[in-house]
Amino acid sequence: MNKHLRYTILLLNDLILCVLTIVFSLLIRTDNWPLWEAWSKPSVIAVVLYLFIFHVFKYQNNFFKYFNSKSLTNYFVGFVLYTIFFILLLLFLHFPSTPRSIGIIQPILFYTLLVFSRYVARLYLQRKKTEALENILIIIGDVDSISRVLDNFSQNFYVHHILSNNKNQWGRPIMGKKIKPIEELNQIISLNPHGLMVIDQNMISYIDAYWDRLLNCNLRFLQSKTAQDNLLFSPIDFHKVIFKETKLQINNNFYQNKTILITGAGGSIGSEIAKELSDIPNIQLILVDNNELNLFNIKKEIKRINHQNIKFYLLNILDRKKITKLFDDYKIDIVIHAAAYKHVALLEDQPLIAIENNYLSTKILYDLSKNYDIQNFLLISTDKAVRPTSIMGASKRLAELYCLLGRSEETSLSIVRFGNVINSSGSVLTIFIDQIEKNLPITVTDKEVKRYFMSIQQASKLVLEANTFKDNFIYHLDMGEPQNIYKMAKNLIKLHGYQPTIFPYKKNINTRLITFTGLKKGEKLYEELLIDRKNKPTENKSIFASIEDIDFQITERLVKEVDEYLDNTNNDILKNIL
Repeated sequence: MNKHLRYTILLLNDLILCVLTIVFSLLIRTDNWPLWEAWSKPSVIAVVLYLFIFHVFKYQNNFFKYFNSKSLTNYFVGFVLYTIFFILLLLFLHFPSTPRSIGIIQPILFYTLLVFSRYVARLYLQRKKTEALENILIIIGDVDSISRVLDNFSQNFYVHHILSNNKNQWGRPIMGKKIKPIEELNQIISLNPHGLMVIDQNMISYIDAYWDRLLNCNLRFLQSKTAQDNLLFSPIDFHKVIFKETKLQINNNFYQNKTILITGAGGSIGSEIAKELSDIPNIQLILVDNNELNLFNIKKEIKRINHQNIKFYLLNILDRKKITKLFDDYKIDIVIHAAAYKHVALLEDQPLIAIENNYLSTKILYDLSKNYDIQNFLLISTDKAVRPTSIMGASKRLAELYCLLGRSEETSLSIVRFGNVINSSGSVLTIFIDQIEKNLPITVTDKEVKRYFMSIQQASKLVLEANTFKDNFIYHLDMGEPQNIYKMAKNLIKLHGYQPTIFPYKKNINTRLITFTGLKKGEKLYEELLIDRKNKPTENKSIFASIEDIDFQITERLVKEVDEYLDNTNNDILKNIL
């Protein structure tokens, strides 16, 4: 509703009540319908006085749906002042046809009806915005936060559950309900509640064990916190709820006193690797990226660490002359090749660009690494390189095969595959959150689509650990079980305080609509990390070495054909080769 229209409705409601209660107070006092001269002049005084009170106490900020117990205190102070001034003005002006006793009767009637109108309107507006089936409110917090949340939401729900981890507060009544231990959640969950759960930010850690079952209920969730005497609500941090990860350490000794070249250093995984390594003493980093903004951002971030021995280069790896100069200028020990184009749909119609950026850049870097006797070459790959159905996946698989084909004893080779990185550029999670916040349809390709996910921090640590292994292998990271994207979208919606729905007619202020777009060209229902479904453990239980039977004669022929046609702009020929 328009702000000015809202203000007008509120003020008009109050002024009508103000005049009506003058008439009613005279009717109560005289038992007769009042004459014009008896109520007109007191009405003018009452209206002018109330307009003054209205603006001084900013009643316009307490619109119907925001009216609560704090507003009531504000109104009571206004009521006292209004009554005093109204009585004084009646005594001073002395209207012969108007009994002075209405100076007490009218303010009581007026403010009673005023508050009553606020609560009735608030109840109507909130009920209108809440689904009929949503009837349970669960609050986890302390006495203060519980009271504040009840002020905001209690009228929306028929059943209230208030829980706390503070034993001293158990059994204490608030609005007719007693505070119970958090362990009562087990009983509440068993009833499959449908409604809203509000958790104080200081209590989030106490319900970690309940999240799997809570997300299977018809609940939506919000986090609450108090700031400057105001109650604020925000989404629950999905990282700790949907993705549970262990703490990892990297082998600092392996990287100490080394010079390391990182390509794609401004990208999601490249920048995180750079940040991890920048914490290691006596290390030199050469950070390369062809995106000016990305390189600027990582430079700005690393500057805060105050690391002196880091160089930044804005260049394209396909520029052989400039990239070779870096190998000439620095005695590089390790090359970490993280630069890649990775957006499947975008690359389907641009195979030449995909092959140049993902395959040719790898070829250039790996050949230079061998020519300059680099100790370690690490290629960041992807689960989409396993039995690829997309140009992007094929380009990364081609990069893997070229490196395996040209393995040398002098340069240790590590290829690391993993799935989707949480919060990386273009990540489905980032897209979902943007859609939820903007109240756009949440676009899921298929109900059965599953993907592997891992945090940037977890992935970068494991990648750096895999690079320390001596054997030349394709490694894959233990990313847990693949996540169902549809289920994940539903959980993200719930953790942002909304209910997911696939039915447009059920859409309201508390829901978010999920739509299905179908698989795009090159996409698969399931991603894999192994080609021959064989692997062996490494010294790190979160990293496995892939065992693959590769026909190197066919691989050599394939690489030769790709090299021959790489300069050919005929995309169809290139697609056929792939």
